Amino acid sequence: MRVARRLAFFLITAMCAVLALAGVYRVQREVEWFDSDMRRDHELVARVVADAIVALWTRHGPAAARELVAGANEPRTGVLIRLVAISPGAPGEPAPRAVPEIAQLRAGGPSFHRESADGRELWTFYPLPAVNGGRTALWISEPLSEKAAYVRTTVVQAVTATLAIMLICAVIASRLGHRLVGAPMESLVLQARRIGAGQLDARLQLDRPDELGLLAREMNAMGDALLSSRDRIAAEHDARLDALEQLRQADRLLTVGRLAAGVAHELGTPLNVVQGRAGLVADGEVEGEEARAYCRIIVAEVDRMSVIIRQLLDFARHKKPERNPCDPASLVDGACALLRPLAEKGKVVFDVDRAGARELSADAAQLQQVLVNIMVNGVHAMPHGGTLHISFESVTRKIPTADVSAPFLAIVIRDEGTGMDDAVLARVFEPFFTTKDVGKGTGLGLSVSYGIVQEHGGTIEVESELERGSCFRVLLPLPFAP
Repeated sequence: MRVARRLAFFLITAMCAVLALAGVYRVQREVEWFDSDMRRDHELVARVVADAIVALWTRHGPAAARELVAGANEPRTGVLIRLVAISPGAPGEPAPRAVPEIAQLRAGGPSFHRESADGRELWTFYPLPAVNGGRTALWISEPLSEKAAYVRTTVVQAVTATLAIMLICAVIASRLGHRLVGAPMESLVLQARRIGAGQLDARLQLDRPDELGLLAREMNAMGDALLSSRDRIAAEHDARLDALEQLRQADRLLTVGRLAAGVAHELGTPLNVVQGRAGLVADGEVEGEEARAYCRIIVAEVDRMSVIIRQLLDFARHKKPERNPCDPASLVDGACALLRPLAEKGKVVFDVDRAGARELSADAAQLQQVLVNIMVNGVHAMPHGGTLHISFESVTRKIPTADVSAPFLAIVIRDEGTGMDDAVLARVFEPFFTTKDVGKGTGLGLSVSYGIVQEHGGTIEVESELERGSCFRVLLPLPFAP
């Protein structure tokens, strides 16, 4: 309604200005007409009275002329007629000294009109023909109170008419403004709020041939476009998530392939034990309690092999991402168990310090994938063996998506390997970037790990020096402040 009120205000203001100017012009014109009528009446009265005075003066003398002038006065209306002397020795009252035009009459000038010094009367001086050698004039005076009353009446009428027109225009403008502007604008605002709230399928029915109707149609078209864009973005988002999950599954399977040789070596010893003990029992070379002891050994080795295979299958199995409370120390233990064959083959020892571990809210399978990727890189970075140190720290870092600090749990993985130079360190998280030989790495492990940690609201920090090893800090937000 603000637009409608503004339109009504400007319309009424402009109309008031026009009406005010028209009223002023009307009052001025009425005043001019009134003044003209008064002067014309004075001229007519002066001409008639002057002819009668000259005739009486000639026939009966100045006394008869004065008596006629006295009889012509009307005290009730305030109109007075007097004889004034305009030359020395002429009969009549002395002329007013404050009227300079008297000198023009004395020189034979025409009649004239003027207002009194106090502005309350209109004076008319009408010269009479010379009688007995003297010059005399008629002095007609009339109060201007009637003129003032007439002007007041005219002004009141003009103001009343202006106010009445303003009131009528205000009512009409208000109603038309609400109907033509206010109501459509309210509908447009509600439509904009619905679109802002996500109700993109809402449509506005505003069939008008003007700009507001055009705006309504454009808003409906915008809703259609936004709805189509939202569906397209949702489809692209789902496709992107599927692609990321496939990429992570491929990286997981690639890691399983790397671990296959170590697992085969790990299974070789228990298989030999099972084969030897089972052969002795089957050939009857052992009997009684010794045979039962061999069977128990076979069962224990089978359980050991089942655990190894189950860990490998659990790691390789595709699971739907799901965040739940999890213990990072248990995830590290599981990663160590999974990588132990690979570590033993490379003469690498795991050193785990669980003292600073704290519960996290994360997807356990994805977080274990991150740990396995970094730990595999650490094992490969120590071709001559060494120790892979894993510990936990509580640190404070700025949230990546905001300029505020928050508590994080840092899973620190430090190796004693060859390290990286600055050029390699700058590209360590680039997809498909690797320094390994062909067939030993695809360059996806750290890239996938970095994306997983970012989706959990964290980040990965890396420090490395050539021949001094590397240190990876996996920073994950804690669910509450320490």
